Amino acid sequence: MPPSPNHSATDDNTTRRFFFFEKLIHWLIAIAMLVLLATGTILFVPALTAHFPRPLINRLHIDSGITATVIMLLALVGPWGRALRRDLHELMIAPLDQLNSWTGVIGDWLHRATPSTEGEEPEKFNVGQRLFTAGMAALAVLAVLTGFALRTPGRIPTSIQGGAEFTHEIVFLAIAALVVGHVIKAILSFREKRGLGKRSSS
Repeated sequence: MPPSPNHSATDDNTTRRFFFFEKLIHWLIAIAMLVLLATGTILFVPALTAHFPRPLINRLHIDSGITATVIMLLALVGPWGRALRRDLHELMIAPLDQLNSWTGVIGDWLHRATPSTEGEEPEKFNVGQRLFTAGMAALAVLAVLTGFALRTPGRIPTSIQGGAEFTHEIVFLAIAALVVGHVIKAILSFREKRGLGKRSSS
């Protein structure tokens, strides 16, 4: 079977799902995310905060968040990001194009990620990956907006500042839960462990 436009055939009858640039972006963002979560945990837990220099941890937290955001934006907008934009389209945009109802959107979105019947090429992304990407995208936007609000004290009303802080903490916990689940799944599942490598095209 010929490979789809999203995949590239290799000599050993397998399909390479991701190439060097995509894997590089994944790991750069992963490193920034780990620093972001580690510093966020220290800032979130008073017992830990007392053992670390808060100004330094706060600076690392902000810088890692900015770094992850900049890496993703540069990866998507540059000419080198064609494959990433195609993946994003498959993950989140294409399923919305031809549907009118929210129920239909969800049903078709998940159906595209279910295992294909025999003789059909499987989708590049499964249900879990689609849901993970959608959740992380929404949470990342909230994290950036609320984080920016927290960095501009005095420029916004106190009530909004308090709401932003509360929301930022909830978003942090949600992102941490998603990342932990993502890592555990990658470790336990053979297919997930090879998610940045090769997959059979049959």
